[in-house]
Amino acid sequence: MGDTAVLVAADCNPKWLTKHIPTLASTRQVPVLCLKDNKESSLRLGQVVDVRTALAIGVKSTTLLTQLRRNQR
Repeated sequence: MGDTAVLVAADCNPKWLTKHIPTLASTRQVPVLCLKDNKESSLRLGQVVDVRTALAIGVKSTTLLTQLRRNQR
């Protein structure tokens, strides 16, 4: 994967989705960095590493959400 990594801020929503990210990332051998400090960590996540490009992924598909919930069980 090269220089690929997943950065997760623990104060982001929906919280149930963020708990699945480490499992999904490990299946693709992508490192995960979780930042939790109860001080708006999502606003300061870019300060942790030198990030030149940021990518935000929003999940709006109810089909995908339903599938993720089924896989959770």
